[in-house]
Parts: sequence; C-alpha cells; structure tokens
Amino acid sequence: MTNPQPSPALSADVVARMVADRAAGTPGPWRADGPVWNQIIWTDSENRLCFMAHSNGLNDDRDIANARRIARLPDLEAGYLALAAELAEREKELARVTAERDSAVITQAWTAGEPPKHIRNEWFIAKTIHGGRVVLRALPEDHSYDYTTKDETYMVAKNITHWMQFPDSNYVSFVPADYDALRASEAVAMERVRVLVAALNGCIAAIEHADMADGVCCCGDNMENHSEPINCGHSPVDAGEYHAHQVLTAARDAISLPIGTATEKTNG
Repeated sequence: MTNPQPSPALSADVVARMVADRAAGTPGPWRADGPVWNQIIWTDSENRLCFMAHSNGLNDDRDIANARRIARLPDLEAGYLALAAELAEREKELARVTAERDSAVITQAWTAGEPPKHIRNEWFIAKTIHGGRVVLRALPEDHSYDYTTKDETYMVAKNITHWMQFPDSNYVSFVPADYDALRASEAVAMERVRVLVAALNGCIAAIEHADMADGVCCCGDNMENHSEPINCGHSPVDAGEYHAHQVLTAARDAISLPIGTATEKTNG
C-alpha cells in the first residue's frame, strides 16, 4: 500500500469526520466469507457491503488476509476512537493536576510580613506597600534602616508586605502538605498517557504495514473497471485506503498535539 500523505495541518476535523462517517455509514460488525475468487464482506446474513478484488490465484493468502482486514475496520475505528477519547480525558486530568500543583506552589511562595532572621540575612524577593518588588538583604542590627537593595537603596521593615526566597536559597522553601500527592497523581497520569500513546503508535504501525486496498471505489465501482472521471464526475479512490488514511491521520493528529491541548482539539 502506498500510504496517502497526511495533510500539512492535522486537526480534530479528521476525528469529527470519522465519527460522522461511522454514524452515516454501514455499522459493524462486518465479516468476510466466500471462496477466494468471490469473497464478500457482509454486514449481516442478508446484506453485502462489497465484493473483494482478487489476484486470480497469484496470491490467495494475501487476498484472504485483505478481506479479513477490511472486515475488521469498524472494530479498528471504534478502538481508535475509544483510545483517543481516553487519551484526551487523561490529558485533561493531567492538565488539571498540574494546574492545581502549580497553584498550590505559587500560593505558598509568598509569605506575608518580613522573613525570619535566618532568611533575611541572604538575598530574598520582597513585595512593598507601594506595589513593587525588590531584592533585599538585612542590614546590621545597629543600622538605622533594616534592609538594603543591591544598589544600596535602604528600606525599613514596615514597607515590606510579603517575601519570597530565591530558588537557590540555602534554606528549603515551604512546600504545601499535599504537594507529594499532587506529584504522585501527575506521575500516574503521565504514565497512562505514555501507555495510550504507545497503543496509538501500535495502531499506526499496523495500518502502515498493511495493504488496506479493497479494490472498490468509495462510490462502489470496481477500481480496475472504474469509469473515467469525465464520465462519473470523480477520480477513483479505493475505499479501504481512504478509511485507513482517515484512521492514520486522526492517530497522528492526537499524538502530535502538546500535552494539555489534545482534549480541546479532539473534542472540536
């Protein structure tokens, strides 16, 4: 199979089209039976979906395998959509946990008042009553002012409303009690995302290395004896390759999205 190239800008429209096609098209499950020279894809005991092309005995095993693979397409689509939906939910949960973690850390980073003595003796960041932020360090106790900036601008303690340590402080900053739980939850979510991405990559590899052609155009005509475009109004498009391309495009789209955005794009 020559895989159709994905469009330059992959989007959730592909997933939406897949869902719409499944709703409008013939529902599964499908099955394949019949002799190799007359295999039929059935939707139930009374209704045929399509007749399979064959190689006239040149490769019967491939002809039989292709029929089975076409029959599996509804299950493949359903499996992909389920994985994509679960991946989107996990990424949404990861974004929520990450936001909660960041909010907790940021909320606790600023402490009201002036810092204790062991912290004020090294450089720290301060909010002032004037609304600004300055970098300060304590002056000797016998000095008429309490703090100095790096350019030796002096300040009294009452002008400080909040303080925050630098990341490389010699003392450990305050961490909220549930921070470890938040990190553990994030790790679980990330592992789940990795598992789901690996599953999607497996689906992609399976389709890319398979011959998805079924010899029938999307319009229902046989590809080998298809009418000329000038007569039927369209170029022939193999139905199996077309549907496989939709699945591949949607899978690549989901995997290529940054964490935290897949939910919005997949759901449209």
